[in-house]
Amino acid sequence: ADPEAARRAAIEARAAGALPLPGGGPDSGGGAGELVRSTQPSGDDIRAARAGAIAAYRAGARAAARVQE
Repeated sequence: ADPEAARRAAIEARAAGALPLPGGGPDSGGGAGELVRSTQPSGDDIRAARAGAIAAYRAGARAAARVQE
């Protein structure tokens, strides 16, 4: 598996917990900083996040092993 894609998937899964409201940018005059909870993740989302986290962990372990060589 591609370690970079796995890392991105893990980051996206972590970030999926809270999303900014649409139109909540700094120039909208309100709503900035307000968060809305996303719906419960599906089984596919959970499996993808878990696979991404495992792949990122393995990539980090390989990188650490290369540094120690």
